[in-house]
Amino acid sequence: MASEVSPEGNLMDYGITNVVIRVVDLNNHPPTFYGENGPQNMFEMTMYEHPPEGEILRGLMIIVNDSDQGSNAKFNLRLIGPGRMLRVVPQTVLNEAQVTILVEDSAVMDYEKYQFLTFKVGLSVK
Repeated sequence: MASEVSPEGNLMDYGITNVVIRVVDLNNHPPTFYGENGPQNMFEMTMYEHPPEGEILRGLMIIVNDSDQGSNAKFNLRLIGPGRMLRVVPQTVLNEAQVTILVEDSAVMDYEKYQFLTFKVGLSVK
């Protein structure tokens, strides 16, 4: 409210206006996976059985990004799939990271047991 007061202190005229403030959620962007050609929801590669433990699966180019701001852009990654033969690095991300998948248990990655492996990279927002 704005008012006009006379020299004697009397209210002479006034005006009122409304102010509307819209609060928006900073955490409204889901994390997105990107490949070499933009957003992707599936990545594929071929590899030999029994790779060395600790080896990086180099046939995968995965970037994950959350365009939220500050701590709202922090999330965890985990690998969901058969056994503990692979692991994902990093496990905690702030805004953006290259996703690396490493061989953890080479002995389990046997062609006679698995001709195809399907894993999911799971996200949980902190």
